[in-house]
Amino acid sequence: MARPGEVMILASRIRAASRDWCAVHRAVLTPDSLGDASVCEREMRRRAYVALPRPQRMHFVRAGGQTALNRR
Repeated sequence: MARPGEVMILASRIRAASRDWCAVHRAVLTPDSLGDASVCEREMRRRAYVALPRPQRMHFVRAGGQTALNRR
């Protein structure tokens, strides 16, 4: 994430991966919200963000990645 734009690329990849994963596994992760894909996708984006090592997570936030990640 050292080069400009890498944070936004990572955010878009996380969003796409969350959407794809939830399309297949939403019933397992969020059984009470089957009709609402955003619940699953939001949780998967959160998990991906938390999985980043702390220094990278801080850089991600400072570069606007968390805002990009949470856009609809």
